[in-house]
Amino acid sequence: MNVGLLNLPTTVSDRDVTKELSKVLHSPEFRRIDNGRLFNFKVILNLNERMGVRNNGTGMVQLPTKEIGNKLYSWAKTSPIPIQEKKIRLGRRSELLPGEAWALQRTPFIDPALEDEYEDKCQKLQGQIRVDAVQFGILHYPSYPTSAKKPLGEYSIEWESERTAWLTFDYAYKAIRINLGDEMKEYTCHSVTVNFSNIQGLAVGHDGKPYICFNTFTPSIFEAFGFHRSLTGDEKRDLKKYKRRIGSLHPGHAVVAQYAPTLRLLLYPAPDIIESFVDLCGVAGISSSIVRFMPLSDLRMEASSKRRFFEQTKVYRLRKRITEFKWPVAFQLELLLRNGLLHTEDLDNLIPLVKETCLRCPSKDDILTANLLRRYSGELKSRSPPESPRACFFRIRQHFTFKEKKLSTGYLMCCHITIAPTRMILGGPYHTQSNRIIRRYPGFEDHFIRVEFRDEDGLPYQRDQAVEGILFLDERVGGVLTEGFELAGRRFEFLAYSSSALKEHSVWFINPFKYQHPNTNKIACITADSIRDSIGDFRGNPIMTMPSKWAARLGQAFTSTNPSVTIQMNQWTEVEDLGVEPYLHTDGAGTISESLGNEIWERLCQGRGDHGQNMIKPSAYQIRFLGYKGVVAVDPRLDAHPIRMRLRPSMGKFKDSRATEANIEIASYFNRPMPSYLNRQLVVILEDKRVRREVFQELQDDAEANAKTIDDSLKQFSDILERHSLGNVYRLSYIIRRLSDLGLDIATPGIDTPFLKELRQVGKIHVLQDIKHRARIPVPGSYQLIGVPDEGPAYEKAGYKNVFTLKKHNIYACIQRPGEEPRWFEGPCTVYRNPLTHPGDVQQVIAVKPPENKFCAFAHLRNVMVFPTVGERSFPSMLGGGDLDGDTFVIIPNVDLQPSSVDAPASYPPGKVHQATHEDGTPRECDVNDIIKFVVQYIDSDVLGPLSGRLLRIAGMVKVSSQQHVSHNCSLSR
Repeated sequence: MNVGLLNLPTTVSDRDVTKELSKVLHSPEFRRIDNGRLFNFKVILNLNERMGVRNNGTGMVQLPTKEIGNKLYSWAKTSPIPIQEKKIRLGRRSELLPGEAWALQRTPFIDPALEDEYEDKCQKLQGQIRVDAVQFGILHYPSYPTSAKKPLGEYSIEWESERTAWLTFDYAYKAIRINLGDEMKEYTCHSVTVNFSNIQGLAVGHDGKPYICFNTFTPSIFEAFGFHRSLTGDEKRDLKKYKRRIGSLHPGHAVVAQYAPTLRLLLYPAPDIIESFVDLCGVAGISSSIVRFMPLSDLRMEASSKRRFFEQTKVYRLRKRITEFKWPVAFQLELLLRNGLLHTEDLDNLIPLVKETCLRCPSKDDILTANLLRRYSGELKSRSPPESPRACFFRIRQHFTFKEKKLSTGYLMCCHITIAPTRMILGGPYHTQSNRIIRRYPGFEDHFIRVEFRDEDGLPYQRDQAVEGILFLDERVGGVLTEGFELAGRRFEFLAYSSSALKEHSVWFINPFKYQHPNTNKIACITADSIRDSIGDFRGNPIMTMPSKWAARLGQAFTSTNPSVTIQMNQWTEVEDLGVEPYLHTDGAGTISESLGNEIWERLCQGRGDHGQNMIKPSAYQIRFLGYKGVVAVDPRLDAHPIRMRLRPSMGKFKDSRATEANIEIASYFNRPMPSYLNRQLVVILEDKRVRREVFQELQDDAEANAKTIDDSLKQFSDILERHSLGNVYRLSYIIRRLSDLGLDIATPGIDTPFLKELRQVGKIHVLQDIKHRARIPVPGSYQLIGVPDEGPAYEKAGYKNVFTLKKHNIYACIQRPGEEPRWFEGPCTVYRNPLTHPGDVQQVIAVKPPENKFCAFAHLRNVMVFPTVGERSFPSMLGGGDLDGDTFVIIPNVDLQPSSVDAPASYPPGKVHQATHEDGTPRECDVNDIIKFVVQYIDSDVLGPLSGRLLRIAGMVKVSSQQHVSHNCSLSR
């Protein structure tokens, strides 16, 4: 409700009025707490521009409900609200617009005192500090004492700029900025940004001139913008994309930026300038514990201390020495240099020791020495300051024992590289799942390397409205993809990526090599081009004009898979899809015989100690096979035929006519039901569909209480790990459960180690954070299951009689865990698929159990959700545009979580696909350069996180069941 405000002092601000009204509206008489917060309201004053004062004495207050507005009106009649020397009188009442009311109801009240405090801090931080020199270098120890005394440290200046520079505090962005350049003489300003959260420590002191030395977790951010750019007067437009990200401040800085990230500033020697800086740090909220005054006796930082560790000639000579080693050792030596663990002199002194170790401890490809260096790199980060890198190496070598691990089938040890704006970060080699292409060249796995493109903090690139990001991404990401890179004597070039890897901004690179084919003995040079050309029959295919689709088809061969059973061409066939385009009921789904399923499972379990005896045999597998991808369900009736696998046209993405046999590659298998959770989007939709808030609160309270029982027993610890999918990569839940099965527990002496205590603490915090920030709350009795179609109509068409088939809005789901009996879902259930973007993505179904007196094509299936294959539109497509090529769906039988009504499902038409064209606009076949452009554009436009957050904000302001659906509003807000 709108309530008019009269008799206001003309000098008050809307914040002043808000303070006075809040004393009344948030008093016990009015106080109503929703979701643990005070209700919100908004004050709007009418300006009096002619008299030049703040307001004309009138305004209005917007209140979330009519009830509160009427109560305030009654209150003011008997208890006028004072403000300065006047008393507020209330005027006319009117209805709020629906959107305004919802906005007030869904947004929290912000205390005006907090806003005053914020503005006060911004005001105090407006000043600038003159900077005489900007330096980049490293902190190092020139020598190490023989005693346990801490060595004397030194700052080595590797690059320096004496351009005019100013330091400012940007409190809105919680950052310190150093702008370099004289706007009277230069066109471009270069900026160094250090976020408050990135500051590990600040050393301040005097060394001829006052200085500030930044110890940061990750390198600073570098940007550039024009001093004299054209302005429109519209601040929002003028501050949009006016900056660009850069990798260095100067060509000379670019040479050392990879190795020398530590920033030091020499300040103009004004009186008390250091004290002024420290005071501003306190105002900005930078903890005083990380600001340290440095006497010269503790750390030498003389401006003359230029050791030039990373000048080009030194780095070049060192890299030449590194290439003398075999690849596993050379990679670890490069890691020590590029990750900033050793500078060039330290690494130069280490190389003779590494050569000696290779001779003393010979092994294939010097793998023992490589693993020793990998352990050494970890120890360097945590060694005590008095211990020199050389002494640390001797200590590690003396106690190092190496036992070569046998890799599981379908895995390899893979080196990883992260390309950041200023540096290349090396890691591994890590235990990584293999793919079809790498398995094709046994013995040459180390010629393939995984490359990720990330920001300095290891997170994906984030969009900033003030920064034009595509230019830098094209230069940094596009440059590496196009030109490749050299590492440890090997030249790597871009190869391809899988669709799931692209979501993580990760791709494969290859170092070309010569390979002798075992069958023909022919020697061929294997390059990125030759591998891409060997995948499928693409030439002349229309898909070759679409870079994204061609890359996605190539990516099928790079999906992380386990090899299983090889079958001949006469053992599989293609059968027609059920349904009509574009909503095929069997989109992405096929079948395999039970015997073939058994062989696949046996092959997958070869590396397991129990050979799969303690697991439920899967009823469905997600596969890659030649140019096909999708899910195949086990069908025992195929055992009576020579055909062992039936695939559908919807599964085929490209042809591969060169193969006479092929391996069925397993991307995933489904042998147990996966737990399901609430999420913020689901809560918004269900709450709008009149699901009681108390239901969510009860589930949340139970989840919190359960998380806090993690210390009760090993069994409870294991259950929580499994329920929340924690430590799955390390099979942590299984390990803890096995300890419990042996009769051990937390109270058993020697079991509850500090490491185990820390694991439980981290697990509990992780679960509670997910509940708080993501509404990730387990829903007991509900599960996430892979979707497969009802094959009954296909059997009816083939002549089978008395066939039980699913009707529209009927589903079948049966779950079974190891050692338990099967459990069928029956009756009304809620189903959905993540992510949720539309209220119609949540639907209600009837779960049925097949009768025993009819033939049922799916009665034997476990831990899957079977959908009907009747009607004009496939049911999975109604759930967020899903299909059956690997999508999982959630089933909730809890009646308290069933919506009172459901919306019609949204349509999800395919988007327009970009085509490569000639200059005259006609389509042309694309090449790898077009794929590279697509990758750059994908990273730049990857805004799923911000889009999800915006969707939730819109859902909070607009009732999702209104005519303006959330998805429509979200598309309008881009």
